[in-house]
Order: sequence, then structure tokens, then C-alpha cells
Amino acid sequence: MNQTILAYEQLARTIAAWAQSRSDIHAAIVVGSSARADYPSDEWSDLDIVLVVADPKPYLSGVDWLRNIGDFWITFLEPTAAGGEMERRVLFDGDLEVDFSIVPHAKVEQMAQYGFPPEVARDIP
Repeated sequence: MNQTILAYEQLARTIAAWAQSRSDIHAAIVVGSSARADYPSDEWSDLDIVLVVADPKPYLSGVDWLRNIGDFWITFLEPTAAGGEMERRVLFDGDLEVDFSIVPHAKVEQMAQYGFPPEVARDIP
């Protein structure tokens, strides 16, 4: 198996362990090519993760939480492609890119009750 894919798999396990240790994180969901079976990720793919959190502010306004996952070179915020939220894009050591979509738990509960918008539903595995 490709070394880059193995590095991403290890990073995903690290993120999962970190998220499980946090009481303010309700879910960490891998989406995108890493979650698809019909057209899986390759060595050029990044890792896309939806973090369902009690309060998005600490994840959007600070970067200290990233140090619990690993060393990183650069990070910045931008709007998500769907859903009207923000994502923190991170380039971790080893040239591993992770896009963390930060979504409030209350919004996910609302979408679960009233239906996910089509542009969001297509990205849910």
C-alpha cells in the first residue's frame, strides 16, 4: 500500500483517539474520498473530517487543539463548500492535508430532525 495512504490512515486514527478524549466533541466523521467505496482516495487526496462540536469557537479562533493531533506547518479558515459553516484547513508535518469542517451539534440535531440539505446529504457516507 502507498506510504502516503498509510500516513493518512495513521493520522485518521490519531484524530479519532483525540476526538474520543474530548467531551465537547460529539462526533468526528470522515467524509469525501476517504469515506467513499465507489471512488476511494488515492495518494493525491486529503482527509476531510466533520467535527460535530458543542461550541465551534475554540476550534475556529485558536489552533492549540491542533497540537494535540500533531505538528503542523500552516492552517487557515475558509467557508465550507456546503452547509454554511467554516472549515479549518491544516497542513500537518509530512505534507498531510486535513480539512476540518466545524459544525455545531445543535445544527446537526436540527438537520437530523428536519432533513439534511441535498448539498450536505451527498457528502455523508
